[in-house]
Amino acid sequence: MTLPLDVPTAINQRRSIKNFTTDPIAPELLKTLVELTVAAPSSFNIQDWRIMVLRFVLCNRREL
Repeated sequence: MTLPLDVPTAINQRRSIKNFTTDPIAPELLKTLVELTVAAPSSFNIQDWRIMVLRFVLCNRREL
């Protein structure tokens, strides 16, 4: 699966997302994103990854 942005473009166009949609994400895209995440460098190459993918709404979101 090809992602729509190259690395420099993705870095320059990054932004904070605070409102999410309930639109489903294709399983292939989720798999690609997780693979890219674990391949990313970590501090001192520790690679202490803890990745959780939630595909269903488990509870209502409450604003604190």
